[in-house]
Amino acid sequence: MNNNELMNLLTIISKNNNEKKYLIIMGAIAGLALTGCCFLYIQNKKINKSYSEFKKEQSTDNAQRLIDKAKICRLNDTISQLKAEKEIKPDTNPDNNTSATQETPTA
Repeated sequence: MNNNELMNLLTIISKNNNEKKYLIIMGAIAGLALTGCCFLYIQNKKINKSYSEFKKEQSTDNAQRLIDKAKICRLNDTISQLKAEKEIKPDTNPDNNTSATQETPTA
């Protein structure tokens, strides 16, 4: 039933001076409208709450990812430093290429 049909029905009822039915129908329409508005308001509140919780979780996840990336960068820097120190470090033992099974010369 669209708005025009509803208004025609209400006009017919009011022309018959049947105000009690008219008031009941108007009350029912107002009640349905109010119920619909309350329902939409509650749904909107739930959606907004869910969305804000989602955004909060998402920002927490993004922050955790950034922290993890920073840790990885720090570890990579440490590894690079250790490799550089190992390459720069001079060989202090000239005999480190000799094996333990080498025979000793006898005099």
